[in-house]
Amino acid sequence: MSYFPERFSTVFNGFQRRLGFPLSRRRGGAAAGRQRQSGRVRHMATLSDVRFALPPGRWRADMGRFRVTRWESDAGEQLSLQLRPLTDHPLRRVLDSREKTAAYFARNFAAVGFKLLACRVGEADGQPAAAVIATPEEAAGQPLPYLGAISIPLRRYAFVINVVAASEENLRQYVEAILPTIKLSAVVKADQRRRWWR
Repeated sequence: MSYFPERFSTVFNGFQRRLGFPLSRRRGGAAAGRQRQSGRVRHMATLSDVRFALPPGRWRADMGRFRVTRWESDAGEQLSLQLRPLTDHPLRRVLDSREKTAAYFARNFAAVGFKLLACRVGEADGQPAAAVIATPEEAAGQPLPYLGAISIPLRRYAFVINVVAASEENLRQYVEAILPTIKLSAVVKADQRRRWWR
């Protein structure tokens, strides 16, 4: 008796992902999720909020799951974009060491004119480790509007790219420049009612 409901749920969720939007809405889910966020978070955006910054016809095939958060800091209001590449992406071949992962993303950032300030790669057990690309002296020489970070929270190939932009225009430039070069295999839209990294 329990097999059918579980199987139906699996098929139903898979169909929603292929369709690109949820077929049902649960009351209070998004509001409850936002209440659990940090008090600094002012706005949670989804894929449609930054679709203007993506090349037409490219974002469906080249991007992974991501979300945009607007928050307050000592430097003023900032935007944070978090991109989660899919676990079957070829990038997993360069994740066998922190040095290779940091060097790969440093080259990608430099290719589009941006400098990767830091790259943080966590071990399989979730313990973070740091590989700094730009030294503090170099970073102090000129303001870098982008902070790129990579973390592997629990599974070996599930990592997150965090980008902090000083303004919406900076975020737009970043999305237009770097995301098409990553070339992810598929897109999974973020759902505010569920844990987006699942």
